[in-house]
Amino acid sequence: MMQIVSSTATGLLYKTLRYIHTYGSLIGKTWDAIDISLQLTNPAASFVFQRKQHWVWALQELSDRLNPMFKNPGYAYRFRSNWARKLEKENGTFVYTYGGIYRKQVPAVLKALKNKSTREAVISVWNSDSLLENQVHGKRTPCTLNHHFIIREHHLYLFTNMRTSDAVNLLCYDIFHHCMLQSYVAAKLGIGLGDFMLRLDHAYYQKKRRETKNIDRIIDELSLNIIAPSPVFGFTKDHLDEDMKLHYHVIELARAGSFSEALDLASTIFNLFVKEWSLSLVVAESSLRGHTLKHQFELPEFQFIHKQL
Repeated sequence: MMQIVSSTATGLLYKTLRYIHTYGSLIGKTWDAIDISLQLTNPAASFVFQRKQHWVWALQELSDRLNPMFKNPGYAYRFRSNWARKLEKENGTFVYTYGGIYRKQVPAVLKALKNKSTREAVISVWNSDSLLENQVHGKRTPCTLNHHFIIREHHLYLFTNMRTSDAVNLLCYDIFHHCMLQSYVAAKLGIGLGDFMLRLDHAYYQKKRRETKNIDRIIDELSLNIIAPSPVFGFTKDHLDEDMKLHYHVIELARAGSFSEALDLASTIFNLFVKEWSLSLVVAESSLRGHTLKHQFELPEFQFIHKQL
């Protein structure tokens, strides 16, 4: 097993790609590595400073995942063309969604943790139907297997297992989404964050990335951003339920075209992360509709993402 430890997600991804690049094996069309264990000692530093085009999708996907009223297919696919194509191929309803899974299981996990049952606080993403449906119908299956939450010394630790991860295209978002789930559960419980542990049975990047030197450019970019000051992303217990209700009201207003009202409401959100998260999705929705916002505002923690809106 390869153990990789970092205090930031940027450093974690950098070390993971370096490991695959150096010690991976060429299997078919990918460079592969197996049995990798990642440890993020500061889950609040879960944002990866990597030049990507899908951080807006990641923010909307997080909103979908934590929505207690989530309905398949959600809204994130609107901000990522390949997911829109997958939705069309799957006849307008995704074969699985994290939002649908979390909507049912997060409340049960919270109940278990409040009852001190940390051994049973497990969210199961993969199930027996995943294997059977794939073999019979060739349907997509989740990359994440499960999440296990454990409380020690008033801190919440999260152990996540993944069967596979595209280390270039998806791992940065996987780390972000999993850590934000950990932060949300910890805030609901009113406790601190422990380490985030991610077990990758298999990780890879496409062979063509080595042939074109693209992987070298990505690794170099990550190395330059390892010392970048990481924004502190996360939820806090104070006003959490109220802020989350406001968040979903804000984006509903934006989808209805009421952008000024949405921005005004977002400004009343207490938690800085939830406020900037909500504002970013309002800006993204307006851009998607070709609408120019008249409001001027800053997103100090979301500067890297805001440039892509």
